[in-house]
Parts: sequence; structure tokens; C-alpha cells
Amino acid sequence: MDAEFDVGRLYVWTVSLLIGFIGYSSQIFVFWSYLGGFTLRTFAVLGIFNVLLHLLYYNYYLAATRSPGHVPLGWEPPRAGANVYELKRDTLKPRYCRLCKGFKPPRTHHCSDCDRCVLKMDHHCPWTNNCVGFANQGYFLRFVYMVDVTCGMAMALHCARMYELIVDSLNGTYYVRQPTQTEVAFLIINITLLFFVLLL
Repeated sequence: MDAEFDVGRLYVWTVSLLIGFIGYSSQIFVFWSYLGGFTLRTFAVLGIFNVLLHLLYYNYYLAATRSPGHVPLGWEPPRAGANVYELKRDTLKPRYCRLCKGFKPPRTHHCSDCDRCVLKMDHHCPWTNNCVGFANQGYFLRFVYMVDVTCGMAMALHCARMYELIVDSLNGTYYVRQPTQTEVAFLIINITLLFFVLLL
């Protein structure tokens, strides 16, 4: 029996690992030494960062796993009364999906990836391997917002550390707060990854 490779799951695993890699390598290898180790300031900044990181993960999980809202099988528009259906312009009949073999409520579209009609479909997102629709749009929007906020905070802390290292090297005080090779490597890797995540 041949198992078909699911590219959508690969995207979800890649996004999950990228979030984890940036979030935790930043804290362990860059932020900890930059903020001064065991200090109240370190725990306050890392506490805020971890709350944002966990909210990001939580909303990503919900955007990827919650149903976007499908048209119930066998749904039909009411015969008279409420205006809950759209009419096709050419035939003036309610919209019908030949693939699902059912009527479509307003703002419903058929997703070829999910092979279902989705209520208030926005788009099929490859990063969540799910449609963004009526039931999960709020989770998706919060996920995108949390990506911007969390990555913005991470980028600000990385750039502050990079600025500190550049100023130290220009002033000749580089040896006082000399970073390890590991810190420099993760500083460069994480700034590059954060730049591309924020660019998307």
C-alpha cells in the first residue's frame, strides 16, 4: 500500500520547528548573556517574551487544527422567507457546487485542497495546511499578529545585542563583554531568519 506524501504536514512541521528554534535558541544563546544572566530584568524580559511565544504557538495550533467551517452536507436554502442565498447572475438560481453536490450559502467557496465548500472562505493557507474561513479566521489573524509582535521583540533584542558588540569593538572595549562563538553564530542565524519571517 503506497502512502502519499503530504506536503501540507511538512509545512506545519517546518513552521513549528522554526518558531521553536528561533524562540528558544534566542533565549538560551543570545538573550541570557545580553540581559545579564540571573537578574530580575532578565526574568522580566524573558517572561514577556515567553508569554508572547506561547500565545503565538497556541493561535498557530488553533488556526491549523480547527475546522474553517464547512457547509453541512445536504444543506438547502429555505424555499421562502429569509434571504440566505446568493443567486447566480446568469440563471438567477441559488449557487450550487457540482463537486460537493450541494447548495452554497453566501460567501462560500469550494477549496480544491480541502475538497469541501468552506463558509466565508478567505484562502487556503499552506503554512497552516488549512483553509481560513468563518470558524478559524480569528485564530489565524491572532497568529499573524503574534508573529509580528514576537518576532519584532526578538529582532529588537538581537539588534540591541549586535549594536552593543559593534560599539564595544569600535571603542576597544570588546574584551570586556566578548561574546562566545556560539552566541555570534546564533545572533547571525536568528537575525537572518527573523528578517525573512518578518518579510513574509
